[in-house]
Amino acid sequence: MTQKEKNNLIKKDLYSGVGDILGCCYLLRLALDHIGFRNWVASNHPEAATLVFNGYVFTLDTLVRLLHQAIDFDNSLQLSEDFVYTRARHQGVSIVEVPNSSEKAILLRNLFKESRSLLTGKSWAQIESQAKAFTDEFLVPLCLLENYTKVSQPNTTPTVDMAISFVAQWHIHLFLNDTRRGFPHGYLQPMLHNKISQERLKKVFDGYKLTIQYLWFRLLADTFDGSVARELHKATNWQEFDSFYRTVQGEFIDPKEEITGLYGGFNSLLILGAEAKAILAPLLKPILEEQQLNPQKELERKLFWYDIELIDSSTAVFNGVLAFVTTLGGQ
Repeated sequence: MTQKEKNNLIKKDLYSGVGDILGCCYLLRLALDHIGFRNWVASNHPEAATLVFNGYVFTLDTLVRLLHQAIDFDNSLQLSEDFVYTRARHQGVSIVEVPNSSEKAILLRNLFKESRSLLTGKSWAQIESQAKAFTDEFLVPLCLLENYTKVSQPNTTPTVDMAISFVAQWHIHLFLNDTRRGFPHGYLQPMLHNKISQERLKKVFDGYKLTIQYLWFRLLADTFDGSVARELHKATNWQEFDSFYRTVQGEFIDPKEEITGLYGGFNSLLILGAEAKAILAPLLKPILEEQQLNPQKELERKLFWYDIELIDSSTAVFNGVLAFVTTLGGQ
């Protein structure tokens, strides 16, 4: 195979890679095993058993945000995107204000809708019922993509499950173990509400660090006890938790990057078949009704969120785009 053929194959794998979506789905399914998590906490950190709920829900929120990101960046499903969606993403417009005008917008709006009840749960009983609903209505259909997926490096990751584990570990390391900003790197998503107070961040920390440790426990299985992940619970704040980042990278991520030759993520380890999109048909039917916007927001959307500026004789520099937009705005 010539170098040009290799490069073309790499480009094809990058475009059809579905690893990020499946890796995020897998992390959510592990985290949604709240009974397993609570039993693990009771056995390993009994002193924290009554303190983990808020941090656990915060972790679920962050994982949903990562799934949102994975779908947003995905090319493998060939979801339609229109100019309205593209502009909204560029401007950081809330997903609830984006119309159901493209497949990608519909899927992300449905994710937002299906996850709201889960992420606003106030008790373990509510989490139990809402976790089942979210899993059945959204995660299970999305996870069916595994049936249409093949591995791109069978000598390195011979099974789909192994490749998904590689992707999941990469996401935990980059987006969940990185807390140098005082919160998880993966929490910020431009189309989702990102405000979070210092008071809440302090309140959720203990539950967050133990939920992340539990995810590593599930992913590493028998190798967990001898790993750095076994020490994550010792962190007393976000900065101390972040201090494990480089060690986690050296122990879990660097070796995987070396054997795969992939240094920007493992999305392309899993390649989606062209016929897979059809199984998502139920998820591409809008379930979140378009909300009635106030006149100002409606105008902003009609003008694709471009700035409106008054153009009159006092304006020093004429701008044709601004003049046109201002005229449409009735000014």
